[in-house]
Amino acid sequence: MQRRQMGISREWAASERRFRGAVEAAHCGVWDWDLAAGQVMISDYMASLMGLDRSGILPEDAVMERIHPRYHEAVRHALRQAQMYGAFEVSFPVPDENGRARWIDARGQARGERGQDGFTSVLGIALDTTEARRAKSQAQAAESRLRDGIESVSDAFVLFDKSGRLILSNQAFQDAFAFEDGVVRKGAYKQDLNRIAALAIKSEQPAAGGRAGAREVELVDGRWLQLVERFTSDGGSVVSAADITAIKQKEAERQRAVERLHVTIAELEDREEKLSLLARKYEVAMTRAEAANQAKSEFL
Repeated sequence: MQRRQMGISREWAASERRFRGAVEAAHCGVWDWDLAAGQVMISDYMASLMGLDRSGILPEDAVMERIHPRYHEAVRHALRQAQMYGAFEVSFPVPDENGRARWIDARGQARGERGQDGFTSVLGIALDTTEARRAKSQAQAAESRLRDGIESVSDAFVLFDKSGRLILSNQAFQDAFAFEDGVVRKGAYKQDLNRIAALAIKSEQPAAGGRAGAREVELVDGRWLQLVERFTSDGGSVVSAADITAIKQKEAERQRAVERLHVTIAELEDREEKLSLLARKYEVAMTRAEAANQAKSEFL
């Protein structure tokens, strides 16, 4: 029986070594926190991540010293949670060889039997997420610049993904169709927004010049918008709306001016015709008068 238990222990140890080797090969640090003894067993790669001189079993204070003081409580809270419930998850920075922050995401799970005071050991892995955080920060900065850019233009703008869900929009888009607060939000479906926007549209027609993907809509409040829809390379779509109310008003004024000109021309033509008729009548009258005078002269 004892020999069998020793064999099982050797197999377990070998399996654990293989697991740690595979994890190390994936550039993950392995750690085993003994909560009862206040010690942490760390692998070679984990020691490198933490900036420690050696691997193996270390006092937990040596590990905590490498973590930024502001995150000590977060780590201890995660340990208390793991002791009570089993799961461990926390992110914290440590200084790298150049003194800059290296961000580490640590995940783990308590192992062994849960005692009266909870678990006593937590086994986990750690990843260097510095580059991922930097890339995320750069992406957020780029999105912020893009958002500032589209907010600075007067045209309405909205971007949908290939599934028809809203990714990005500006305030002008919400104002253009008088959407209520909370309707235009990230993840909103294009078909739902189109259905609401249709309530604000009185009429629509193709854009002047037959521009592809463009149409002009008259809103119930009297405004005119030119809508242009384009599709992105990944199957999404971009919709922009320019307020062309002033242009439409000028076109209407020009049309009214043309109509007034036509009326004036018609009046002038009518007046000319009347004057021509009067001239002919005058000519006939003069001819008759001359004939009468001639007859009178001949009689005398």
